[in-house]
Amino acid sequence: MMACQACLSRPPGCGTFTCCARNHRMPNPDGTWRTIPCDKEALGPVMWTMLSSLMQYALGDERLDEYRKWCALVPHIMQGLPMPAEAALYSSATVPDFLRIFRFKTSSDEEGKRGSGYSPLFLAATSGNVPVARALIDTHGADIHIATHRFDTTFGLDKGGAPLHGAMIVCPPQYADQMVRVLLAACADPNQRTKAGMTPLHAGAAFHNLASVKALLKHAEGKLRIDAGFKSNNASPLSFAVYLSTTEMVATLIDAGADVTHVNDAGGTMLIGAVQNPAATPEMLELLCASNQTNVNQEYMPRTRKWYLILRLFECLCKSRFVSNTDLIMEMAHGRGGTALHFAAMNGHAHLVDWLLENGAHKSLNVHDKMGSTAIDVAHIFGPFPEAESRLGAGMLDDTLHTRYVLRQGNLLREQDAHASAPVGAAGALDEEFEPGRAPAGAHHVGQLQGNGGHGSSNNVGGDDANGDIVSVSGGGGEAGGGGVWSSVTDAIAKSFPSRRTSDASQVALGEGAPQTSDSVRLRAMLEAIVEAQTRTLAARLTADNAALRAELEAQTRTLTTDNMAMRNEITAISTQITGLRAGLNLSA
Repeated sequence: MMACQACLSRPPGCGTFTCCARNHRMPNPDGTWRTIPCDKEALGPVMWTMLSSLMQYALGDERLDEYRKWCALVPHIMQGLPMPAEAALYSSATVPDFLRIFRFKTSSDEEGKRGSGYSPLFLAATSGNVPVARALIDTHGADIHIATHRFDTTFGLDKGGAPLHGAMIVCPPQYADQMVRVLLAACADPNQRTKAGMTPLHAGAAFHNLASVKALLKHAEGKLRIDAGFKSNNASPLSFAVYLSTTEMVATLIDAGADVTHVNDAGGTMLIGAVQNPAATPEMLELLCASNQTNVNQEYMPRTRKWYLILRLFECLCKSRFVSNTDLIMEMAHGRGGTALHFAAMNGHAHLVDWLLENGAHKSLNVHDKMGSTAIDVAHIFGPFPEAESRLGAGMLDDTLHTRYVLRQGNLLREQDAHASAPVGAAGALDEEFEPGRAPAGAHHVGQLQGNGGHGSSNNVGGDDANGDIVSVSGGGGEAGGGGVWSSVTDAIAKSFPSRRTSDASQVALGEGAPQTSDSVRLRAMLEAIVEAQTRTLAARLTADNAALRAELEAQTRTLTTDNMAMRNEITAISTQITGLRAGLNLSA
C-alpha cells in the first residue's frame, strides 16, 4: 500500500513546476522578458504514451483486470496535463461506450462470488465518471455493496474494497463531491471496512484525496465514524493523515472532530506519526498540540500483548545478529521507548527537531529507548543527519531550553489574559509587548554571547518598565551561558544601571558600529567577567567529576583484581585435590 500511495497520491500534473512558479517568463540578457512554454505541455504526451503502452501491453497479455484498472486511472494520472483526444474517450458519458472501452460485456460483469469485484460501477466510481455511475445504479441495477475479492497492487486496496473506497482513493477532485453524493444516495455504507479494517475515510486520508475526504465529511455527517480503528493496529483516519498526508488533510480532519489524543495499539501517538512524515511541517505539529492535550514527551509503548511481542521480536533480531539488520528491523527495534524527538531524529527532520525542542521536548534529550539509544544516538545510527545531530547536541548543552519554553508559555497566557481585559484600540500594543521570541518596544540589545560549545545565540535584555528600568533578560547558552549566567547578568545590570531610560537605549547597544560609552564598556567588561567566572566554575566541576570517576574506576579495578586472585587460588586448590585423587586411584590399582 505504501508504494501505491507514493505513486497515486501526487499526480505529476498537480505539482508546482518551475515555469509555472515564474509565471512562464524568463529574463533575456538585455533585461527584457520572454514568454516560455509550460513544461506540462511537454509532459502530457509523455505520460499518455506511457499509460497507453501499459494498457496495450496488459491487453495483449490478456490481463483484462489490469487493463481496466489502468483505464480507470487515466483521469487521475493525467490531472493538470493536456490530454490528447484519444485519452478523452476513457471518460465517456454513456454506459454502452464505457462498457466497450473497458471491455465489459454487461453492466454486471465481475459481480458475484466468481467475479473479481472490479465491476463497471467500481471502475466508474474510481475514474470519477459521474453520469455512468448514476446510470449504472439507477437504470442497470448495479450492486453498490460489491467488494473486491483480492488485494490489488495497482490501487493499493486490500480485499473487501467497495466502490466508495475506490472513489476515495483516486477520484479526480473536480468530480469527487458529485461522486460521493451519488454513492451515498444509493445507500453506500460510509463505514464499510475492507478485510484489513480500512474504511473509506482511511483510504482518502492515506492517499491524500482531500476533495473526496471533504465530500464524505459533508454528505455522511452523522453517520460517519471519524475515529474508526484500523484492524491491525487500531490506527484512526487521522493517524493515517499525519503519517502519510499533508497539513491541509490533518486540519480538515481535526476541524471535523477527529481525536488528536488517539493512540494506536502499537503505542504510536499522533505526534510520533507526524514527525515521521516527510511532508510534515511545524504547522502540522502546532495543530496537533493546539488543544494542550498532547504530551510531546510521551513514549512509544505498545498497548497490547501482540504488539509488545512483535516489537520485542525485532529487538531480539537486531541484537542477535543472526540476520542482517535491514531498515525495517532497525526501525522497529528502536521504536519501543522512544519519543517524538527520537523519531524526528531517526528521519533526519531537523526543522521538526527544532520545533520539538522549543515546545517542551527537552526532557526527551536524555530518554533512552529500549535499545539504550538517546535521540542523538538514533540520529547517528540512521544518519548521518548532521543538521539534526547538531541541533540535538546543542540542545543537550543548552540548559535554558526549559526556561525558554516556560517563559514562552507564560507570555502566551499573559497575552491571552491581556487581550481579554484590554480596552478597544490596545490590541496592537499588547501584541508588540508580549510577542514571543522578540523583546518589547524599547528593549536594549545586548549583543551575542557564545555558549553551547560554540553554538551562539542572540540574547536580548528585556524592555524598560514604567520607570525606564531594565526588567528582564532572556537568552541561550550552555553551562557557560545558561541560566546561572543570565541570573547574574540580571543582578549586575540592575545594580549598575538602576534607572536606564528608553531614550538612552542607543548608548547601551553593543552591536557592531555602536557608540562605545563608558556605560557600554562597563557592561561589556561585566559580561566578560561573569562568563569567565562561570567557565572556571564549569571547568572545576568537570575536573572534580573526572577525578571521582577515575577513583571509582580504580576501586572497581582493585576489586576485580582481588576477585581474580581468589578465583585463581580456588582453581589451584581444586587442581591439587584432583592430583591427589588420581594418585590414590593409581595406588589402589
